[in-house]
Amino acid sequence: MGGTYEENAAMAILELYRQGKWKIPVAAFVAGRFQENLEGVSFGHAGAIVERGKGKASTKIKLFNEIGKETGLVKVAEFYHDLPTCLEELGVPRDFEDQTGSSVNPLYSTI
Repeated sequence: MGGTYEENAAMAILELYRQGKWKIPVAAFVAGRFQENLEGVSFGHAGAIVERGKGKASTKIKLFNEIGKETGLVKVAEFYHDLPTCLEELGVPRDFEDQTGSSVNPLYSTI
């Protein structure tokens, strides 16, 4: 939460893609959406706290989605357990048998 590492990575992917040097599918999960609803509370590592106000989860998600639209190589999972599905949608074959059953609900999905 906080920090600009994800934005930097997203922009690097886009730049390399435009240069013809990036062809790797990327599935991303950005945590911390809840933090934007809390005022006066700091979360994250020291560098993120120092950068105050930069690196909001919603900004990161929007940027990854925009890059995904342009490149077709980036998908953002709403929940971390959606990452395998995102990879499959990107054309990466699943190399393991799903042991979770037909439905997985996120913890606290009713909040």
